[in-house]
Amino acid sequence: MLTPVNTPLLSFRLDIRWLPLLVAAVVTYIACCFTDRMPIEWGYENSLVENIQMAVLAAAGVFCATARNHRGFYRFAVFVVLLLMLREVSFGRTIFFPVEGQVDTFYKWKEIPYGWLAHWIIGAYMAGMGLTFLFKGHWKSLWDIVRRKAYPFWGILVMLIGLVLASLNEGTFHDCVAEEISELGMYLAFLYLVAVYTRLPESKGE
Repeated sequence: MLTPVNTPLLSFRLDIRWLPLLVAAVVTYIACCFTDRMPIEWGYENSLVENIQMAVLAAAGVFCATARNHRGFYRFAVFVVLLLMLREVSFGRTIFFPVEGQVDTFYKWKEIPYGWLAHWIIGAYMAGMGLTFLFKGHWKSLWDIVRRKAYPFWGILVMLIGLVLASLNEGTFHDCVAEEISELGMYLAFLYLVAVYTRLPESKGE
């Protein structure tokens, strides 16, 4: 267990080591203003942009798997990152079940033989993670991490901006390219946060 410390709620300092990730995120948000000059294919499933998103999430998984502190908690976090990656490909639906002859169109689970099983499997996976989080005591590790490191304000802000932009581009502006690019920026900011927390030095008793 970590020794209790008086940690402020927010930290306005930037971690220089991982600052390029935040800069890249901001650049992607700016790029959303120019999507009319970009290939429409960048907004498709399994596109170049989505593949980069997957690479960024995979990097977050690697950071968690090689964390310097609370290794048990971050090994659990690898499965959370995996869930995010699976969500990006609709849990395999957009990889294995395209509609032949149609662009960026995929069969729904209810149209796929035994596709109804997917919802049960996904639900079981999420329930398993929830139970593991509670009964393996990972919530204690999360509390220790929060007490030890103030919330990185700029990383959280940049990630939330990406979340808002992605929602607006999908639901209001109906710009699929801007939506994917916004999500990429959000994941870059997420990777910044993961890097900051997983690279805290190991503490006595961990």
